[in-house]
Amino acid sequence: MPYRTSQEFIRIEAIGSRNEIQSDRADPVWLHVRVTPADDLSNEIESALMQGANPNGVNVTEQAKYPYRIATGIWGYDLDEQLYEYGKSYVIHWRFAMQPQVMSVVRSPFIWQPVPQVPRDSSNCILTGVMSRVGGIPMSGARIIIEQFKDFVTLTHRLGSFEVTTDAFGNWWVEVPRGSLQRVIFGEQIRTIKIPDVSRISLKDVVEYQPGDGRKDTFGYPYPDGVESSGGGVVPTVPGTPEPTVTTETGVLKAKNSTGQFLYAGSPIQRIADHDLVLAYAGSSSAVRPCQGIALNDTLPNGEVEYVFTGQVELADWTHITGAASLVPGADYYLGSAAGTLTRLLPSSPTFTLLQVVGHADDEHTLDVTPDVYEVAL
Repeated sequence: MPYRTSQEFIRIEAIGSRNEIQSDRADPVWLHVRVTPADDLSNEIESALMQGANPNGVNVTEQAKYPYRIATGIWGYDLDEQLYEYGKSYVIHWRFAMQPQVMSVVRSPFIWQPVPQVPRDSSNCILTGVMSRVGGIPMSGARIIIEQFKDFVTLTHRLGSFEVTTDAFGNWWVEVPRGSLQRVIFGEQIRTIKIPDVSRISLKDVVEYQPGDGRKDTFGYPYPDGVESSGGGVVPTVPGTPEPTVTTETGVLKAKNSTGQFLYAGSPIQRIADHDLVLAYAGSSSAVRPCQGIALNDTLPNGEVEYVFTGQVELADWTHITGAASLVPGADYYLGSAAGTLTRLLPSSPTFTLLQVVGHADDEHTLDVTPDVYEVAL
């Protein structure tokens, strides 16, 4: 796994009439990279000078590697992972000159936490990845969402989810059960994979999950063997909106996530013009949105959503929707006052402006979705 760091260099061209700095990326005249412990800046761990450079006062002997140019004004350097101690803080010193005899220094701190070689649990696998921009520039602090599913039919059987962030070098890792079905969301990409029976593997080396017969649903997700669809129902007609597109005989519908945010499975939604979806809510606003269905899959903004108007929706964790991981068996669930939520408390004014039953909890994880077509104004 690479431990690449990079630095951008700017050449100031001019200062405008309003003191705005006019600048462009440019390569330095010379560049010297040093790495030291954060608590001892004089103790040099490794050092490298730009190839061909010979600045006064900079001496590097027996140099085995050099800083390298990624693009105009962007230079990289790969650390030697054998030189660092786990959990210890270090500093990268970028000493450079954009003009002869004018030296500058930029310092980048980091904590050395490399990806483990073996999982803590021998039945698990370490899944790793690297996030970088064009040219291989590492993306530090980027978010990755990891979700584990029972199957990939409609993504309603989610067993758990969590987030990780990339380190200073764009690297990330998680420990997951071997043989498990995982969905990895990073940037605008989504991967659905089955973890192989190995102790460690990179995401780029895992093929997209395919069941034995290679069948896929309308959205490109693979069917597990012997299962082809779930859910059902129809969406009532709302004046001024087009008829929905029914993607299966059982009534699983599709539309675009137009909420502008990540939409969780289980969210109550309302269909608007052009087959777009927004979150439904019953709050104290003149713009309340009655529920017209329940989302079956987590979706990024502008992604395709599967949803049903009636049918059973099963989730391992309802926290994002009801505020609790489990449903209360036998309870009715009403449209919540906050967008995309449900509540088992009887709505009342002024917090709510309408009362709409969305479904009934069959058990701790299954909601029998039967939204009232006629809401009661409060």
